[in-house]
Amino acid sequence: MGGMKEQQFKPYIPKQAMLMPAHLMPAHLDEMIPEGHLARVADEMIDRLDIAPLKR
Repeated sequence: MGGMKEQQFKPYIPKQAMLMPAHLMPAHLDEMIPEGHLARVADEMIDRLDIAPLKR
């Protein structure tokens, strides 16, 4: 009653295989993003985040 709910986070799996027909898209989203793209910088920063304080 009125208590705080436990935090739930969705898993972050950027290199997971995509479920699309091979003729429409590459098997991995990583193949669509060129080297040096800002999305790769964001990916690296997210990998380094410490979310332990958020789980308290």
